[in-house]
Amino acid sequence: MRRIAAMVRLILLITSVLTCVNNIKSVGSKPATSSSLGNSESGGFFLLESPSTNKALSGVAWKPDGSYALLIARDRHGYGSEIFKYDGYSYTLLLNDSNIIIQGTSWNPNGSYALFTAHYYANQNHRYKLFKYDGINFSTIQKGGIYDMRGISWKPDGSYALIVGGDFRPGRMMWKYDGINLTRIYDGDSSFSKFIKAEWKPDGSYALIIDFFAAIFKYNETSLSKLTSYSCLSVNSLGWSADGSYALITAWFNLEWEEHLVVLKFDGTQFTDITYQIGTANNLGGISSSSVSGTLIVGGNGTVLKYDGISFTLLTEGMYAGLGNVEWKPDGSQALIIGGGTVLLYVPDLFLKWNLADVNCDWKVNIYDAVLTCVAYTSTPSDPNWNPHCDIAEPYDIIDMFDIVMIAGSYGEEYNP
Repeated sequence: MRRIAAMVRLILLITSVLTCVNNIKSVGSKPATSSSLGNSESGGFFLLESPSTNKALSGVAWKPDGSYALLIARDRHGYGSEIFKYDGYSYTLLLNDSNIIIQGTSWNPNGSYALFTAHYYANQNHRYKLFKYDGINFSTIQKGGIYDMRGISWKPDGSYALIVGGDFRPGRMMWKYDGINLTRIYDGDSSFSKFIKAEWKPDGSYALIIDFFAAIFKYNETSLSKLTSYSCLSVNSLGWSADGSYALITAWFNLEWEEHLVVLKFDGTQFTDITYQIGTANNLGGISSSSVSGTLIVGGNGTVLKYDGISFTLLTEGMYAGLGNVEWKPDGSQALIIGGGTVLLYVPDLFLKWNLADVNCDWKVNIYDAVLTCVAYTSTPSDPNWNPHCDIAEPYDIIDMFDIVMIAGSYGEEYNP
């Protein structure tokens, strides 16, 4: 009887919420409505409405507690960057700066702030800018200097962020930022190159760093050593598996008479070309790993691959062009995949199946699932506020009170692996 009474109270609460939904206005934000791409063998893809921007989406960074993600958009032809906040429902424009190009983004592991690198031109030279966002305000840490800051990777214990870059005159350079001081730890080597990406091994023992011409280095806090180099490769991305057993590197082989994809795997000792497992046609970009849901790699013709450390599974291909970046939500329940003007949400089978009433895939059935369903109430697939995640009860293709009742019936349940 108590459970029935609780369900009745919830339905009454939801009914009252429904009367207010049409009056809710989100200033500076845009609903991220979705339409299903269909479930693949290994999960479901949903196309989200992208934020209102004429720039290309190029970066995504989830806050460590999973409460929201930051999306980066950069001008396709010149300077200008925007930062959006995505909370699972809508986008809010946080920053619009026409003078910079944001190049690196990473959250402090404790979630207190996100760090950004950017560059701009002044007096015909590159100038760098290092700034942060604390959840409320943006503030500049340091700017200036005729060199280029690129990749950011926080040491897993949060003691400092490793920042890499340089310029074609001083060569490769590195800095560290400990939350107070920015310190240059590698002053350049006079090479005609620069570092572009860095990723710490999950146990924090060392970081892999890649330069502009596809040389791969190891930094262990006391020394920097070159591991290998590849001629004619353009590196796209670098990422470690969640357990640190291997790293993947995506690159593009480019000679006048031949162009093709290259995927390298590093096991801590040697590099192995594993391109043969997936073919050479696709240009792959972003890599992201989750201890719960595995490693995803995304590519330019709408390719999304899953890698289990041994073999690849093709999840989807050819639906959308220009996918370039991916990041798992910290709990592994979903991944955001972006590129150009596309935002895709990927939800693995594990989270699609445990309870349909978990609309926002956060492992719990609570008021947030009810509110999302209220926002989509009475909608059908042709409506702008349609959300297929909420269509969980018959009759399908409409969000109605039967969906609300199904959420009420599971209210309070949590996923226990």
